[in-house]
Amino acid sequence: MSNFSKLSKSQTGTGTSDPILFKAPKDDFVMLINALVTGTVTYDIEYTIDDVDLVDCQYVTLGDVDRTLSSDDSMYFPVRAIRVNVTAGTGTVKLIAQYKD
Repeated sequence: MSNFSKLSKSQTGTGTSDPILFKAPKDDFVMLINALVTGTVTYDIEYTIDDVDLVDCQYVTLGDVDRTLSSDDSMYFPVRAIRVNVTAGTGTVKLIAQYKD
């Protein structure tokens, strides 16, 4: 799959992972997101269209899915960053993004 890149970040225990950052958004942005869960956690995948360097950067929760197990999603609108927010539990969520450069 040429012109695709893969990045990942993990979060163990409650809290937010470091964001996966994307270059300036493109019109043909497309991304597959995989969240791989080990242990027992409740989590959200969050995205922002704001510049992540801003103090008031706003993250929005992706979808209304009950996230307790491994899952996948896709996005077809440009975002600046995504992250995982573990809201309960002691396990780990590894967030993987494969996206079109």
